[in-house]
Amino acid sequence: MQGIIQKHIDGAISSTINLPEDINIKRISDLYYQAWESGCRGITVYREGSREGILVK
Repeated sequence: MQGIIQKHIDGAISSTINLPEDINIKRISDLYYQAWESGCRGITVYREGSREGILVK
């Protein structure tokens, strides 16, 4: 969805992808590639547990 909308906006839209702690590097690489391929100009990935106090349940 972001990639479709991004085509009509001059600036970049950035989204955060929340990932589980046990995500592997290959899957993260695939997510970045998929975002690029769909036309996204900016994404951020957050791996659960990488920073304390973020996404407190």
